Amino acid sequence: MNSNQYKGVIFFDLDGTLLDAKSQINQSAQEAIKALKAANYLPVIATGRSYFEVKDKINAVGIDTLVGLNGAIGILNDELIFHEDLPQVGEEKLIAAAEKLGHKWTAYNHEYRYCNGHSEMMKKCYQLINESLPEANEELLQKMNKQMILLMTDSDDEWYEKQVPELSFYRNIPYAIDIVAKDMNKAKGIQKMLNYLNMPLEHTYAFGDGRNDIEMFELIPNTIAMENAIDALKDIATFVTTHHNQTGILDGLKHFNIILKK
Repeated sequence: MNSNQYKGVIFFDLDGTLLDAKSQINQSAQEAIKALKAANYLPVIATGRSYFEVKDKINAVGIDTLVGLNGAIGILNDELIFHEDLPQVGEEKLIAAAEKLGHKWTAYNHEYRYCNGHSEMMKKCYQLINESLPEANEELLQKMNKQMILLMTDSDDEWYEKQVPELSFYRNIPYAIDIVAKDMNKAKGIQKMLNYLNMPLEHTYAFGDGRNDIEMFELIPNTIAMENAIDALKDIATFVTTHHNQTGILDGLKHFNIILKK
């Protein structure tokens, strides 16, 4: 694809960044997206979530391109252009380890999600991210291709990493761990997307707030951490903007003159 149609590409994390505390895109962020598109920049979501979870929400503000499941899937113009499944050995070892500790989990791909049962930890997890509980369906769970597993636990991170070295683990919330193929992260997925778009890195920007945004910030040259971001991300950001519940997206774009200051 020819990148000449865009001045640049802007990557947005969702939770804690483009989404407010109610998991909505507030009016200020909506206006910012509209303005950057008018300025001929391409907005792309870079998230731990899958496309089916957020499709309606981001389509409503004119976004149909996404790097999801921490880099494991790429969607361009509403079409899947790449994906990376969990390796079979890693998947089997993880499921066995979770069964040993009695932890429930949800499997994701770009189209749907299923879990192996519900628990109090799972209820807390989905309540925190403002989503309904997934369907518990062992038959479909076994058949589906899995690109990420969300493991319901508030501890045992290091134990799981030792048990399953074939996978990468990211804790973004207190009640669950995102698990993807080894060394998969947002940066890997973003580089694949940029290669497809034929877009050079110097014309890229990224907004984020959490642990799974660090690799993205290490790749992208122009980075904006939210006021509510973790310190490790603020330390490597080009600019720290205002809070995600306020005008953080708009203020970050103005800082880089993508949207003109009034």
